[in-house]
Amino acid sequence: MMIGKWAIAATVTTATVLGALAAPAGAISLGSLLGGGTLETADRTFSDFDCFISTDLGTNTPVTCDEIEVSILPVGSGNGLKFTGNFFAAEGSFLDVLIGYTATAKDPSKPFTNIGLGFDGQATNPNGFATITETVTDPDTGETLGFLTVFAPGDSSDPSFEADDIPFTRPVLKARFEKDVLLVDGASITMITQPSETSVPEPATGAALLALGSLGIGSILKRNHQNKA
Repeated sequence: MMIGKWAIAATVTTATVLGALAAPAGAISLGSLLGGGTLETADRTFSDFDCFISTDLGTNTPVTCDEIEVSILPVGSGNGLKFTGNFFAAEGSFLDVLIGYTATAKDPSKPFTNIGLGFDGQATNPNGFATITETVTDPDTGETLGFLTVFAPGDSSDPSFEADDIPFTRPVLKARFEKDVLLVDGASITMITQPSETSVPEPATGAALLALGSLGIGSILKRNHQNKA
């Protein structure tokens, strides 16, 4: 069943958050992050948020981006973002929500290597479905780093974190995340999780580099001693 998309464009409210919010204890509205707001953890910054909502039925939700809440996943749960809200499209209608943001690693030795995508989509109608399409790009070059679609019914609820959900084509220090959340003909979502993983040098590798460095210094000292003799 084809539905005329973009029939009604919901109004998006915009507010600017002055300064960065460092790992808020609770959720804040996505609308408050539009126009320059940022979120920060110990090792990454989330910025350049955007949001657009379209639907063909005025009673579908959310109506504005202020009704979508954003929080930072706790340490040990993927160190990413969680989006919550009453995403709902009644039977015979659609709701399309576009959400984007940029993530930047603060430590150059810990680039992003992959991203996970989880949600609790449900369909209340045999013909209904909820789907999220995630596209990850390099914001400087536009290169696509990864792509994934989750679907309900079918995927039902993706695990909270899978390191290989969207493996990047290469490690990056900055990535742009764009998700298209589409609900059709009696479907709902209340939670979207976006855990991410960074690359950390293995202890064995660090020890090997340290050993090689020590050997190099030893060789230099030995040569200097021989030259003096």
